[in-house]
Amino acid sequence: MLQTLQKKAFAIWGIGRLGKRCVHMLNPNNIACIIESDKSLIGTEYQGINIIDVKTYIKDFSSLPIIITPRFAEKEIKDFLHAKGIEHAFTFWDYLYDITGYTMQAPLKELYHSLALEPTIIIYGFSALSVIIYEDLQKESINCKIALPSFISSTSAECIKTKLPQNICTYTDIKDNSVILLSQPLVKEEELYLSNKKVKYKTLYDLCFHKELYNNRALEKYKNLHSTERCFIVATGPSLKIDDLDRLYEHNEICISMNGILKAFSHTTWRPNYYFVQDLLPALEWKNEILSSNIEGKLIADGAWCFEKDDYPDMHKWHIFNEPIENKNPTFGDDFTKGFYSGVTVTYSCIQFAIYAGFKQIYLLGVDNCNYLSHEAQHFVKDYEVAKGMPSLNAELANFAYRSAKNYAAAHEIHIYNATRGGALEEFERVDFDSLFPNLN
Repeated sequence: MLQTLQKKAFAIWGIGRLGKRCVHMLNPNNIACIIESDKSLIGTEYQGINIIDVKTYIKDFSSLPIIITPRFAEKEIKDFLHAKGIEHAFTFWDYLYDITGYTMQAPLKELYHSLALEPTIIIYGFSALSVIIYEDLQKESINCKIALPSFISSTSAECIKTKLPQNICTYTDIKDNSVILLSQPLVKEEELYLSNKKVKYKTLYDLCFHKELYNNRALEKYKNLHSTERCFIVATGPSLKIDDLDRLYEHNEICISMNGILKAFSHTTWRPNYYFVQDLLPALEWKNEILSSNIEGKLIADGAWCFEKDDYPDMHKWHIFNEPIENKNPTFGDDFTKGFYSGVTVTYSCIQFAIYAGFKQIYLLGVDNCNYLSHEAQHFVKDYEVAKGMPSLNAELANFAYRSAKNYAAAHEIHIYNATRGGALEEFERVDFDSLFPNLN
């Protein structure tokens, strides 16, 4: 059993929210073990992977790179491992979107095909992504090396070369006519050195943003499909009422919703026309419910796609651009075939879709946009299980996304209204939800 495990490429530290995400993104078959400090978990398994303590890792698996997943404890864990002579440890959060772009979004078959006939392939950089790329190319019978950057100390470089099973070199070993796969940006010293070489570059650390790679023509059917209609974007905030969903159903309103709205289905006949998921954890949590639910259009971001097939009759994959979370208005995407921008909230993707689909009147419902003290208070039902593993909404960052949507809508004569009962979203003109419907006879 131990011999089989040692053929695998990675060890993971931590099996919390990010740890589970890491397991899925890297594929359980690539992971030898999971390291945990929680003694109650040691000796158990996750996805068939043994959970061990750090002493067992050092004794039996120390040649494997570790990906550290507990956020806010990365430095402490890394310092501990360095003190034990383990230099090949990476923090998952630092490479989250790099790994997502490579493992879950990019068309890798085309990449492998283009590399198959190249005589020399060098993966520049020493990161979690560089090891992932190396292992993938080896599985495709493509020979390659990892070139360590100059900023790695000689002590660390010697430790990495001695302990890791991968073929390791330095950037000064790169020869003419090499293909260099960048797992991180070149530093100036390497850039100057390689400027005199005949080399070709392929950038792999930001594949999420290579727009030319993404063009799902099947999504064109939604363009201006609803140009004469209005819609409701139904979020899952605590202000949402089942009676409101019943009202939408009675009036046959077109609705777009998301994530845990599935929890409402046992209480109402209402179903959204379109359902969005853009984060991996909700997709994993509600995978079976998503597949079995009676919804006209299920729209799952490629970074969250965890389904066995690429094609389902009622489900489409769309590309998500994971822009860095900064204090600025995110880009607004107007071509669904190429992808939408995350904006830290799936509601932003729903707004982008509503505008792409041609709606000129868009009403937001259940978009409370508050910073809550607990996960339980953040949603319209208390048993919203995935909330326990998801980060709380950052209302301030979400406001940048809503401002971007407001600006785009105003420039294109589109009206977005906030019909939420209360809440803290003030970017859009408020309307009373009840006033939007005539009295039923």
